[in-house]
Amino acid sequence: MNKSNEKEIDMYFHSAFRNVGLYTSLSFGALAYSRVYRGKTPMYDAILISISLLFLLLSFTMNYILNGDIKQYLEHNPDQKKENIYLMLTHAVYVTHGVLLSLGIGTLAINYLIK
Repeated sequence: MNKSNEKEIDMYFHSAFRNVGLYTSLSFGALAYSRVYRGKTPMYDAILISISLLFLLLSFTMNYILNGDIKQYLEHNPDQKKENIYLMLTHAVYVTHGVLLSLGIGTLAINYLIK
């Protein structure tokens, strides 16, 4: 494997992983901002929680695609250690997505479905 291909996969991973982090942060921010309207304007609260879940779904999808691309790269280049770390990072983000998803769905359920 030549250095230019290795550099390309590194640049791709960093750009894609940055975008996953961006949308995960937007999801968390929308969920936190929904607290401003909790109990005051229920429609805004529900919309912000829904936006949070949509950003999370987008981030999860991007992470899923990134994970698949890294796996495909490792099938063709099994001796790469750095890319194995990339794979572990994408798996760690799945855990973060799970926590945020449970917080978002839990907040939506407690405020609007269980009452």
